[in-house]
Amino acid sequence: MSASTQRRTQANGVALPVVPHSVEAEQAVLGGLLIEPTAWGNVAELLDAGDFYRPDHRIIFASIGALARAGSPFDMLLVSEHLDRLGHLQEAGGLAYLGTLARDTPTAINIASYAGVVRERARLRRLQRLGVDIERAIAEGEGSHAIGTALLGTLERWREQSDPERGLRLELRAFSAGEILATIEPEVFSLPGIPAEAYSLIAGALNSYKTTLLINLLVWKASGWDLLGLDEGGGGVETGRCILLTYEDHDRRVFRRLQRVIQRGHQRITERYGARAGAEFIERVSENLRRITLTGQAGRGIVVRARDAIVPNEALIERLLAELRAFAPGGALIGLDPLRLAIVGSQNDDDGADVAVHALNRIAAALPGSALIVASHTNKSLAAEGVSDYIGAAYATSGSALYSQHARSNFHMGRMRAAEIKETFDPGDVTEKEAARQLVAKLTHGRNSHGTEREPSYFVMRDGVLIRLRPRETKAQSAPQFMRTAAAPIVEAIEALRGEGMKVSATTLQKDPTLVRQLGSRDDVRDAVRLLLENGHLEASGTTRDRTLSVTPSGRVLAGRASPRETQKEGTE
Repeated sequence: MSASTQRRTQANGVALPVVPHSVEAEQAVLGGLLIEPTAWGNVAELLDAGDFYRPDHRIIFASIGALARAGSPFDMLLVSEHLDRLGHLQEAGGLAYLGTLARDTPTAINIASYAGVVRERARLRRLQRLGVDIERAIAEGEGSHAIGTALLGTLERWREQSDPERGLRLELRAFSAGEILATIEPEVFSLPGIPAEAYSLIAGALNSYKTTLLINLLVWKASGWDLLGLDEGGGGVETGRCILLTYEDHDRRVFRRLQRVIQRGHQRITERYGARAGAEFIERVSENLRRITLTGQAGRGIVVRARDAIVPNEALIERLLAELRAFAPGGALIGLDPLRLAIVGSQNDDDGADVAVHALNRIAAALPGSALIVASHTNKSLAAEGVSDYIGAAYATSGSALYSQHARSNFHMGRMRAAEIKETFDPGDVTEKEAARQLVAKLTHGRNSHGTEREPSYFVMRDGVLIRLRPRETKAQSAPQFMRTAAAPIVEAIEALRGEGMKVSATTLQKDPTLVRQLGSRDDVRDAVRLLLENGHLEASGTTRDRTLSVTPSGRVLAGRASPRETQKEGTE
């Protein structure tokens, strides 16, 4: 007779309540995990050790869970060694019982169903214990209101924690006429071109600098400093938490890559804006940027293989989201590198790709304001021939088109050929050696589902750091030419803002999107303000770092906004 159906009886033949359990289902779950460790993802979120009825089964499941959460492999021998180290091997039945579990379980294919049985029996035991508690409370004289309130609270907690139908509910959401005609909320972007609550792709061939680009984007979000001059709109970004999740390099190499980017940024900021600005940059990056290195841990991808099926790695995803909620309750920008090592099977497999796409979207949208950037290898034809248009960049990711189709923003990073480099850039910007070694990369924005695609950007790799380049036709002017060109829009912006009663600082001008578009970037605005100050065309008052700016008569003349008297006076001085 099954342990889950037999009745206990007293000597007088009166039946006593049976404690609900299923030894067979518990054995099937444990045996399935011992013969197929990748099945852990199918049961990790369904069960905990306390759900098992038999004490030895609780000990074995707790041991398997500890090894799985630590990223360690486990099988019959490894679990027995772990239990032995903890002094629990004999309590768990010894190596012989572990062997029996593994031998008597032919397959793990139905492990999720058996786990459901174990969970259901555990719930019934809780209800049974609750009935006993109610009887005891009545016997002790507690009133019905107190007992009922406690009962409702307990049942509500259980429903929130383990309602089996919670994920199956469908909501038909209606809207009123007022709601549908209300002002449309603007799209939220974590960075320019990177929409929030979605995943974006950066595809590139081998050694196309996509990982270095990804690190720069995370540093930009973490610090607010755009080291690559990508903020073409000039609106700036709201700093926030960032996580780099990498599968490609060991942690020391990942850290060295971070060091190169951050140290170069610190050096540049300190040289141009002072030690205080450099220190603030380092402080923000240290506070907001974290890394998770999963190199060499085959069972720690976002999807895993369970027998013949590819399924989400629930244990890893939930652990990642738990860490994300603790570190960044307001959302984070997550960088994943590379896609190929974060999944199992072939990247060309549509059946596996749809599961991976759902997992990527789940991670990206877990918290409001979060976003996910995924670095991926490009397909072979583009790796050999390069991208010539936006459509090519939109579908540059290797493998199934599902990855590109469901990303909300698609970029391609590709190294340029030597002849193209020489045609595009002046010799003073790229050396012969750099051109010959093809050290210049082009970033093409192929698709943005929630906005406008960006213009191409160019970078040269020097000493492990990307440096922004301007093509010959958009190359910056000489300092005097640049100052004369910038004077008119800057003076116009200052006078317009002062006319509205605002105090105008260099930071205020850098946040003016119209001015940034006119001059090219926020860095160009900073440089123009500095040149105009140094040459007496602007004045700065105040003692704070963001001093108030005003236009001098010579500045009005340079900008072509002076009266005839001012022009004549400047000409005679």
